[in-house]
Amino acid sequence: MVWLTMSRECELYNITVICIQKRKVYIFKHDSILENCPSHGLFDKIIVKEKEGIMVPRAFTDYEITVDETMPEGVELICK
Repeated sequence: MVWLTMSRECELYNITVICIQKRKVYIFKHDSILENCPSHGLFDKIIVKEKEGIMVPRAFTDYEITVDETMPEGVELICK
């Protein structure tokens, strides 16, 4: 995942930046620049589900977030 700031580069590369209210950020830090684990395997460790009984989710609190904090060797999970 790459976080971008609105700048001239965003216009040059046709990047759309959507601003939303930040609740929590999960960062996967690798020991190697070539990565220690494929990203899809790490993204699967964060599960977002609607809470039971919610017919139409309208707020952040309508979701339940579960994080498997066991990481492969060489990967560190940073929560901010």
